[in-house]
Amino acid sequence: MGNKLLFSDGFWLQKHVKCPFLSITYCCKLKTDSQKLCNFAAVKIVRTSFLPFHGFSAVNLLGVLFVHPGVYLSNETMNHERIHSAQQREMLFVFFYLAYVIEWIVRLPMRGNAYRNISFEREAYANQRNLDYLNSRRPYSWRRYMKRARH
Repeated sequence: MGNKLLFSDGFWLQKHVKCPFLSITYCCKLKTDSQKLCNFAAVKIVRTSFLPFHGFSAVNLLGVLFVHPGVYLSNETMNHERIHSAQQREMLFVFFYLAYVIEWIVRLPMRGNAYRNISFEREAYANQRNLDYLNSRRPYSWRRYMKRARH
C-alpha cells in the first residue's frame, strides 16, 4: 500500500492511498497554500475500471467519486462533482437519485440532451468554473434550473 500527498494546480490537497484492487484519493479544497478549507466533507475518489459507464469519465455516487484510471480531474471537474455532493446531501441522497431519474425520464422526449437538461446537471455545469460557488450557494439552488431547458 502506498500513501502520498499530491497537489493539483495548487487548489486541491490530495492524499493518495493505493490498495491492491483500488486507488483511493481524498481531496480537500485549499483556501490558501497553508490553510485547508473543507467547508463540505473531503471528496473520496475511487479509481476503477468498472465505474463509471462508457462515455463518462467520472460519476458521483453517495458523495464518492468513481473515476476511470488515468483520467485527469481538473479543478472544474472536481468543483462540478462537489456541487453534486452538496445537492445529494441536501436531498438526503435517496431523494436526489429519485428526483434525478424522474427528471431524466421526463426530459427524454424533449428537445436537446436529456442528461444535460437535468436541473442538477445544469446547476453543476453552469457553476463548475466558479471555484468559490459552494461558499455562496444557497440550499436547493438547482430548483432555479428546472424552469426552462436548454435546446
